[in-house]
Amino acid sequence: STWVRRARLGYYWMAIRENEEAARAVGIRVMAYKLLATCLSAFFAAFGGTFYAQYTYFIDPPTVLGFNLSIEILIYPIVGGIGTVLGPLIGASLLYPLAEIIRTLLGDKTAGVHLMVYGGILVAIMIFAPRGIVGVFQTLFTSRKGEGK
Repeated sequence: STWVRRARLGYYWMAIRENEEAARAVGIRVMAYKLLATCLSAFFAAFGGTFYAQYTYFIDPPTVLGFNLSIEILIYPIVGGIGTVLGPLIGASLLYPLAEIIRTLLGDKTAGVHLMVYGGILVAIMIFAPRGIVGVFQTLFTSRKGEGK
């Protein structure tokens, strides 16, 4: 991911994301690069799915394609930081243990309280860190770098 982001291909994808018409105007073959992005995304999804199948030893459509797992897969990179290499890893390494801790502490008290607390934490993160956790650290690093001058 880091290599692709820093290569010409990554810059083309960023240009297409920001302004598709402008990218097309400067000569980027938008359709070809969108197709390549789709293929690369499918490759990484298949790669991850293979590891998940080895981890669970069983693949069942309701289990794999269930609503809860789909939401978890989407939430981790969003909270970690979309468009960053470390965002999904940081999001998953923080949110998964947090969800388990909250479920352990509040799961048997009243039905659904642990879900409300976890949801409240997610909403607070999205309000106060819209660029994700990595975005917060990037902002802190950039502001500290500017203070040193």
